Amino acid sequence: MRWPKRWTGPRGSSGAISAGGSLPRTGPRGRLSSGAKPAAREEGLCRMKRIVILCDGTWNRSDSLHPTNVIRFAQAMLGEAPDGTAQVPVYIAGVGTGRGIARRLDSLIGGAFGKGLFANLVEAYQHLVFMYEPGDEIHILGFSRGAYTARSLAGLLRSTGIVERRFLHRVPEALSRYRTLNDPATHPSSEDSHRFRLELSPRIATSTKEIAWRRENGHGDAKLLTVSYLGVWDTVGALGVPVGLPLIRNLAARRYRFHDASLSSMVKSARHAVALDETRPAFQPTLWDNVDELNRESAPSGSPEPYQQKWFAGDHGSVGGGGDVHALSSIGLAWIIEGAQDAGLVFDDAELQAIRNEQEVMGPLRNTTTPASLLSRVMRLRAKDRVGPATPRELHPSVIRRWQAEAESRGFQPYRPGSLRRIAAALDAERHGGLSTATAAASPEPHAPA
Repeated sequence: MRWPKRWTGPRGSSGAISAGGSLPRTGPRGRLSSGAKPAAREEGLCRMKRIVILCDGTWNRSDSLHPTNVIRFAQAMLGEAPDGTAQVPVYIAGVGTGRGIARRLDSLIGGAFGKGLFANLVEAYQHLVFMYEPGDEIHILGFSRGAYTARSLAGLLRSTGIVERRFLHRVPEALSRYRTLNDPATHPSSEDSHRFRLELSPRIATSTKEIAWRRENGHGDAKLLTVSYLGVWDTVGALGVPVGLPLIRNLAARRYRFHDASLSSMVKSARHAVALDETRPAFQPTLWDNVDELNRESAPSGSPEPYQQKWFAGDHGSVGGGGDVHALSSIGLAWIIEGAQDAGLVFDDAELQAIRNEQEVMGPLRNTTTPASLLSRVMRLRAKDRVGPATPRELHPSVIRRWQAEAESRGFQPYRPGSLRRIAAALDAERHGGLSTATAAASPEPHAPA
């Protein structure tokens, strides 16, 4: 298995704390998407870097035989962009991946009940405390409950900023504020929060409103902290409790209800790939509900939408990966990579081509050929279709191509998942009217090499 190259950082830096090993340095291959212009430090002492936080899914580890799309995303990245900008991967293993004799118990408790999600969030945040310098780019990726962690990390940054290393002893205080977001005093946009971030992270601010507040109160200027890209596969929260345990589910809901997994304008671009064919009640997706609103506020009419949430064919693993079948998961991987390219990350062309070669729109809806485990079978009891998209425009083009396949493939069983029931008539009308032909023909793959 290939690993992203460890980055040692500029002189005097503590360097990245990430998965070990190396990914071959490929020199000038890969490309920057149009409009990406990496900036140098104002002080001129060192270049900015791109920090890429990678939060893996439930039961998933970096040494898994069949890595998820989180790992495959990192493997496709260049360790250094053609212009010399470092791209630094930081890997966070999924919940339910304990070590030693407690591993089996952790697999059950962490995997089934979400235990460990907050610890993973804290770990990811601490990496940023040690690594981040004003002007760096932050990219956050995640799958499953790791996607929930990734989204919560963006919410935590909005709440607390990034505490400077000299205030490490006050990180618990910052986390405590995050856990009380319902208190008006600790809301990210409150004046109390402005004062808190001024004290612990004086060089950065989380909004233009905060920068204006600092200027008005004689505190000088600050760099705006943003998340350049948030890419997630099939977000599942900490509330994935097996059917038949409502008491434990309610306890889990109270324990994790403080997490802020919403999407805010502090995130400059984001993509969420959602599974149409996942039927486990414990794996209900946590959707964004403000994508259209953010696009209206940030994107001029007719321009590409920076915020996207699309539905894909396949179950949870067929969207986020982690099995020995890549036919569908490579489509979801390619789409998230495409968004990352638009946000400035650079990838290896050969890796992108390998991902393209794996894609099969008509691939199996389950991403593994191995029999389901006992726990997995228990979690599939009383299977229930997800409440799918409200309009065809929320579908990835590959889904429309699969829906239309009955007209093109004799003997093929039509693709008619229950999650598409409420838009089935609209899809059939579009197919017969030819309205979706251009959309369905769109290529579900990363940008072609320049």
